[in-house]
Amino acid sequence: MTNAILSEDEQSVVLRLGNRITNQFVVTVSNVKDFSMNTIAGESQATGTILNFQLLTVGDANSMPYSTSYHGNTIATVAGGSDILGGSDNLVYQYLVVTNDFDFRLRVQSVSGGGGAFARSGLMARDSLQDASSHQVMAAVNAGNTFQVIARTMNGSIQTQSQPPNPLPASFGSNSWVRLQRVGTIFRAYAGDNGVDWALLYQFDSAADADGPFANPIYLGIATSSWSAKKTAKAVVSDFGVTQTTPVSATISLALMEYRRKHYAQAMEWCHRCLAYPDYQAARIATARAILAMCCFQLNQNAEARSELARSRDLIQTKFTASLNSGDANYGFWFDWVSARVLLREATDLISDTR
Repeated sequence: MTNAILSEDEQSVVLRLGNRITNQFVVTVSNVKDFSMNTIAGESQATGTILNFQLLTVGDANSMPYSTSYHGNTIATVAGGSDILGGSDNLVYQYLVVTNDFDFRLRVQSVSGGGGAFARSGLMARDSLQDASSHQVMAAVNAGNTFQVIARTMNGSIQTQSQPPNPLPASFGSNSWVRLQRVGTIFRAYAGDNGVDWALLYQFDSAADADGPFANPIYLGIATSSWSAKKTAKAVVSDFGVTQTTPVSATISLALMEYRRKHYAQAMEWCHRCLAYPDYQAARIATARAILAMCCFQLNQNAEARSELARSRDLIQTKFTASLNSGDANYGFWFDWVSARVLLREATDLISDTR
């Protein structure tokens, strides 16, 4: 490290490094005092990850100057592109490759210029970097101060969806947050004003598409587009990363508590948060699917209830057929599996007569 500078908010520090770092890093801090002269605990550590964004233009966005600049976790982007909608996407894209389930959020501080109210920036997942009309879904903030979800659920279709139905919900100025989640083949897009509390904007199951589900792995990142092929928009975004949620260890308890209270939609959301967590733990997944099956049944989603029940049963039967040992934190302890089987039996009794 070559220097440390206190940020303008007086709550964070910018570290100037002598060498470039990549991937995951650990910061260790000792002998630092706060304004009250309290000394931080020795060898305090925080971890983080350097995101290896790749940058490219899609469609006609390459006809105008484009750029990105980074300051801490804030990104300023200048982008052209006639639109993201209809049969072709035109945008500047900063992307990663992700596999299986994901749950990411982004704060969109501002979108300006671009020729109109539908210049936009936000989170996008798409199948292809070359095909401007591939499967894609975007949770966006528009220059006209609205949230919008854009989804092309069939390759090459000109019938790109705009959700939710008009009028589009108002965004929250510099505190406009978007969230994009995939669990299995289901995508959910959310909006919020603080990065913690979320309102569902739209969801769909890509497996129901005529040409099959979205790709896996898939490209995920930050898309920015003007609303004119001859103009540029500027977007300032920050806080890109995995959605900060309640620790996964608490999600099962919260889901079951809300289910017992007959708050089925809330219980379902806790199950979805559990299933979207990137670290796989089989007993936890089996339990969440059993609870989710009961939630679906209570909300008259019978097909989804049977599907989740079957997925939970497969995991639990496989475990008990193989033998029940003491287990571990990575796969589930024996008592986690016993609890999962108790809930599976309850779900089976509840749903078994559904046709």
